[in-house]
Amino acid sequence: MTLAHHNASSGSPLFDSTVVVTAPAEVDMLTVHELGQRLAEAMLLAGRGGTVVLDLSPVCFLGTCGLELLSTLRDWPCRVLLVASTRAVLRPLRLTCLDRSLPVLADLGAALAAAARPAPPPSRGWRPLRAASSRPRAWRAGSTRPRGR
Repeated sequence: MTLAHHNASSGSPLFDSTVVVTAPAEVDMLTVHELGQRLAEAMLLAGRGGTVVLDLSPVCFLGTCGLELLSTLRDWPCRVLLVASTRAVLRPLRLTCLDRSLPVLADLGAALAAAARPAPPPSRGWRPLRAASSRPRAWRAGSTRPRGR
């Protein structure tokens, strides 16, 4: 696991900086604690206006512990970008809808270019359009059969 710090040309060390964290080949319950510590260090280095880039390109296994760690990144005070291009990472991100709340880029160059641009306004993440009902819409509250029959 590596940690690299990049200062933007116009910013101070506490603002407008980008920190790159490279994940290990397997993100499971044995390695997730160390990755979490590296990400916490990166968040402190990046500062409130900075960006943390998590490079998941070497990952060939992403366990549920890793997905849980990634889900906590949505609430961080700095911007977080993920770099992923392998099926072993993209598929779990899509299945858990984390790809909707965390930006996923194909390579490190694209992530560093995105980090140099201003952050888009914060979104509230993915939410369902409406709550699912426990009964079909065609049924009345007190009836035992559908309407129209």
